[in-house]
Amino acid sequence: MSESNPYEAPKIVDAPIEQSLDTISDQNLKRLYVKSKTLKRTTFLCILYVSVSLGCLASSFIDNTWLLYPVLAFLALLSLVTAFAISKRPSWGRKQGVIFSIFSLILFPVGTVIGVVILTSLLGSERLFGPDRISHSRLNDETLRRKYKTQLHTQPRPNIS
Repeated sequence: MSESNPYEAPKIVDAPIEQSLDTISDQNLKRLYVKSKTLKRTTFLCILYVSVSLGCLASSFIDNTWLLYPVLAFLALLSLVTAFAISKRPSWGRKQGVIFSIFSLILFPVGTVIGVVILTSLLGSERLFGPDRISHSRLNDETLRRKYKTQLHTQPRPNIS
């Protein structure tokens, strides 16, 4: 008979795998950090898109263009899901962002600009999504650590005598 504690907390199976950032070159780390910052800003664009879609939906009620109701409601909902997916960065978040940006390319001019920005921010950001993603806070900490470490070694100390 095995001795197990019934009050012990369950083991976490799907914990994110911590990647070592020491193997990433300074240039690639900086690129990942910039991509991560861009993705954080992209979340704001998705929320802005929701407000634009809801504003268009309200104006279509006034103009009595009932054909736009389902399209605008669908785009607002899709934008909300995309904002969540890009901010939390699950494995399906990148695909969701690409789907949303393709749909938003159709709505000229605001949707086209937002769609292009989201597509460019998602290109090359595979390492920032999924269970083994690199979080923005870890990228920020490592970028600052390398920045100040190299500055301390490259700048000469002033002579105070």
